[in-house]
Amino acid sequence: MEIRCPYCQKSVQVPGGGQFTCPSCKAVFAVDLEQPATAPAPPPLPGTAGPGLEPTVPMPPPSGPQCAKHPGVTATEACRRCGSFMCGACAQVMKDGRYCPDCVQFAAHGSPSHGMDEPCAANCTQSGQ
Repeated sequence: MEIRCPYCQKSVQVPGGGQFTCPSCKAVFAVDLEQPATAPAPPPLPGTAGPGLEPTVPMPPPSGPQCAKHPGVTATEACRRCGSFMCGACAQVMKDGRYCPDCVQFAAHGSPSHGMDEPCAANCTQSGQ
């Protein structure tokens, strides 16, 4: 089966469900082939069904945590520094892990006391926090 890597979006051949490493970006991700159980649709609200009216069924919200920068996009991981949820498009690979765009921006300030493993608010006056 062919899927797209959730981090770099390159095509990856996988034999089925399980944990895999992308040959392009070396990211590790899981493939789950089981369909999540869905609850039955609620009955239509009064006044939303009848002659000439089709019942409306609300779209279910996306499952799991959402990307902090892209509402409605399911997050694939959390930032190593701040813990913010991020999607594959937001995750940025650094030498010691994967970080959100905000933490990469904070690390670019160049302050020697501002390491990737330290909270920005405690050490950085440039962050605006």
